[in-house]
Amino acid sequence: MSASWVAPLLDVGRKRQLEDSDVWKLPYEFQHANLFAAFRELKGSVIGRVFRANWIDVAILWSLACVELATTYSNPFVLQKLLVAMKHLDVDKLSALKWATLILIIELVNAQSGVFSLWYGRRTYERTRGELITMVYEKTLNRKIVSSIKGIPDEKEEDEVLEENQIDPLASGANDRNADDEVLEGEETETTALLGKKATGNKRKGLLASVLQPVITLFNFRRNKKLSKQKNNKAEDKSPAQTGKILSLIKSDAYEIAQRFWEVQTFVKKPFGLVLCVVLVWQIIGPAYLLGVAVLAVSQTLGIFIARILRDREKIRRAKTDTRQTATSQYIEAIR
Repeated sequence: MSASWVAPLLDVGRKRQLEDSDVWKLPYEFQHANLFAAFRELKGSVIGRVFRANWIDVAILWSLACVELATTYSNPFVLQKLLVAMKHLDVDKLSALKWATLILIIELVNAQSGVFSLWYGRRTYERTRGELITMVYEKTLNRKIVSSIKGIPDEKEEDEVLEENQIDPLASGANDRNADDEVLEGEETETTALLGKKATGNKRKGLLASVLQPVITLFNFRRNKKLSKQKNNKAEDKSPAQTGKILSLIKSDAYEIAQRFWEVQTFVKKPFGLVLCVVLVWQIIGPAYLLGVAVLAVSQTLGIFIARILRDREKIRRAKTDTRQTATSQYIEAIR
């Protein structure tokens, strides 16, 4: 609370210039070796493991966010009471002094909560970043790194795999195409059968079937596209890791995810703060505030579509960056 832990460094700094040896080691819960040993024992998805490893800090940060919300939105009401009490200073000074003292306490609590939030947020950030970087490093050591940009395997390795499995690439491709054709024919058969049943009833059912035909076709198209995308994602997950992708995970993604844990309070402050703000301003302004709420709803709806566009563009940029970093690392290795 008093930041007295900085005093030893200040004492040394008054006497001479600080050196690297003057700075103490990180605490036990920050050291990456200890974090790695504890984090690798957790099971489940990466995000689930990160949450389980840092749930105490997240709970503390959310509690502090509630305290800050309470102090922030209670201050105007207490200030209003103080202003009313100051009109009667000649008669009653104790009431004004009471409200002024309460404002001082609220401000102190808010400031101290901000200090705690900074400390626990930074701790969560550092721990999450260390856990993710060591996890990626471990996976990198256990996976084959592709030296080429496109990730094309050697011809010898490919021939060995084909000889072991005794698989003809052309036959395999033909089988895949035949399987896809069978799936599409089956879907068309199901669609045709469904429409045929509806058409055999009466004219109304026939009209309904003709209306539903484009909808069913669109549904089948979107489903096939989704299945194809999932298949491609699985193939990418099983493919060997490129150098550029590994560098992006360590230099960019790990820091971005850790930053979200540092800002985990916003998941409490933003929605609950918006609700409290709407309620309080409603009491002051009245129904006229609905116009501002409508503008906010429209802007948030537009923000969703803009965020999706930015997400797609970011995926393309990340892929280009991975390729560029792979080429750059190969060039540097060639120079060495």
